[in-house]
Amino acid sequence: MGLLRFLSACAEAISPSAFEQAEEHLRLKHGIDITRIPVPDDTSENNVSFIMAHLPTPKAQNQKYILVGHSKGVVDLQTALQYQTLKSATVALISVAGAVHGSPLADLPQGPGVLNKMEISLGCGGKIIGALQSLSPARRRNFL
Repeated sequence: MGLLRFLSACAEAISPSAFEQAEEHLRLKHGIDITRIPVPDDTSENNVSFIMAHLPTPKAQNQKYILVGHSKGVVDLQTALQYQTLKSATVALISVAGAVHGSPLADLPQGPGVLNKMEISLGCGGKIIGALQSLSPARRRNFL
């Protein structure tokens, strides 16, 4: 199981995961292996290779993934599931407040505007502008 969140490159170092209690419960009570993948703040297409590189190899041949995405993480996982290798190894995609239809934030001014200043001040991995472009409502409609 993987948990993916937008701005996780910044948030992970600042505060613990909002999912820690659920992860601990699933591990201890149900014996479920959990891998949290804090993807860079980048385009969904760029994050696919990161996701694929960080997914653990299933321990048993019939073992499958249950993917859990939060916010933009759902969009990244939807993009990754276009690849047959992940698609055939996955039984479910769970969306937690997923940005499946995009976000109006993606339509904010770019370049020298607010987003560029935010990206410089945060100093996080990836490119916030690219991440927001992946959340464009028009782009999400085309994908769906």
